[in-house]
Amino acid sequence: MTANVVEIGISFEIEDTSGQKRFNVNNFNRNATVDEMIAGLTQRMGLPLTDANGNKTVYRAFSKKSGKHLRGGDCVGDAVEPGESIVLQPNVNAGGGDGCD
Repeated sequence: MTANVVEIGISFEIEDTSGQKRFNVNNFNRNATVDEMIAGLTQRMGLPLTDANGNKTVYRAFSKKSGKHLRGGDCVGDAVEPGESIVLQPNVNAGGGDGCD
């Protein structure tokens, strides 16, 4: 008799852009979206939720392996490979000033 093994979680490494905050994530829900992963892990990692002006900081997940940003609506199990290293990067909007007078 063989048992069907159902893989519910995925394990990977997550870090901030400075590399100072680095965590091993074990058994993360494969069916969660990348956006849900980002929301849960930014808080758990203690990353700033607002910028210097009090605006909400939006983070993106970057795969070191593929060199690409992960799409927020994709399932973690489809977007992240086991053991992969993911970097959470704040989404910076350049030129946010009022312009020239």
